[in-house]
Amino acid sequence: MSKGLRVFCFQLKQELVQVRVLILFMILAVFIYSYLEPVANLAQAVGEKVSPWAFPHLMNDYICQMVFMVSAVFLFSTAPFEGNAHYYIVQRSGSLSWQLGNVLYILASSFLFVGFIWVLSVISLLSRTKFSGGWGIIWGTLARTNAGNQYDVPQYSVLR
Repeated sequence: MSKGLRVFCFQLKQELVQVRVLILFMILAVFIYSYLEPVANLAQAVGEKVSPWAFPHLMNDYICQMVFMVSAVFLFSTAPFEGNAHYYIVQRSGSLSWQLGNVLYILASSFLFVGFIWVLSVISLLSRTKFSGGWGIIWGTLARTNAGNQYDVPQYSVLR
């Protein structure tokens, strides 16, 4: 188990600091910010604060689902992670530890990926956020009226 954890740490260090992963996260940040900007504009025009529950609305939208899935495929496109050090690490740790480390890496980076999307959805509305237990006035307005059409809020990002 300890060898598998070391392989996991090696994979995490090697994969998450690659330029393609950093660029992917920057593109996702711009996408999420631009996707939630109309909601922030609506909140500013109405004079109300938005509750930080944008993440479920992003996950409910078909376009966002497609972008996130393509991003996840791009994130894991180098699997089974056989780089320059692959044979050396397999010889040192064993095949089972290598596979365990890869599975742990995929699980951890999946959680980091979803957590990154959640944090960005909160940060992109942070200046206009009111932390409350409910959905709030803005999300309720978007769900019950056509106010989103006036501010170019994507149609599938509201509750139906």
